[in-house]
Amino acid sequence: MKKVLVINASARGLKSHSRKLTEVFVNHLKSVYNSPVISFRELGNTNVPHINEKWINAAFKPETKRSVEDQEALKVSNAYISELREADIIVLGSVLAP
Repeated sequence: MKKVLVINASARGLKSHSRKLTEVFVNHLKSVYNSPVISFRELGNTNVPHINEKWINAAFKPETKRSVEDQEALKVSNAYISELREADIIVLGSVLAP
């Protein structure tokens, strides 16, 4: 079984239609495959830091020259990127505004 990453981006919590759809998808996947590898990333109800000048300076600096402060500035985005790279299938739970 491939690794599945489910990303929920709605701030609506239990009232979210997109969350209900990702839940249906996950339940179906579980019914078809024995013990699928599924991980979840919450973006809608989590404080996702914005890119700022510290992040930009750290991101464009060679890894070998990054300070502890640079590494801290990139910590969250590096974790998100790692999750994306490890996933074979990415499911986005998001709503398009009318």
